[in-house]
Amino acid sequence: LSSMNAQELSNTIWAWAKLRPIGSVGLDAFSQALLLELGQRSPKLSGGDFQAQELSNIAWALARLQALDNEVLAAVAAGASAQINHFTPQGLSNLLWSAATLQAGEAREAFVCVLGPALAAVSARDFARRDARALTAAAWAAATLDMSDLAFYKAIAVEVRLRLPELTPQGLVML
Repeated sequence: LSSMNAQELSNTIWAWAKLRPIGSVGLDAFSQALLLELGQRSPKLSGGDFQAQELSNIAWALARLQALDNEVLAAVAAGASAQINHFTPQGLSNLLWSAATLQAGEAREAFVCVLGPALAAVSARDFARRDARALTAAAWAAATLDMSDLAFYKAIAVEVRLRLPELTPQGLVML
């Protein structure tokens, strides 16, 4: 793992989280090894060595694995905050989903505290570029996180009106 570059490591943790059955309890040995490697690279996570897509993949994987490592989550949040304008609409939705999916606690609070304001500002601006599914996922995540940014919710309302025919019943429920 230590010889992997940032993209290889982020792709590996994403794939591992994708393959792992939902509801698995505890971290297996490979998940622990991945988390240890990310911990050793924490300064690089927050220092710009990882691109937006890589940070998005890592955040999604950590949330799916429920890998609640404060140091790693804080580094991912700091790195994502610094590069927030480089995220695609899907990447932003993944970050919101990740924050909302993390189990409540110190790690989630730290992640949301660092990343929340940046996500609200950029997400509200970028809603027009999102597909209906990403829009509803972002709205669900924002509500789950109790985000209170009025501009964010106004931007959602505008896009929902414009995209009403595209929304699925499940998407409407998430709103």
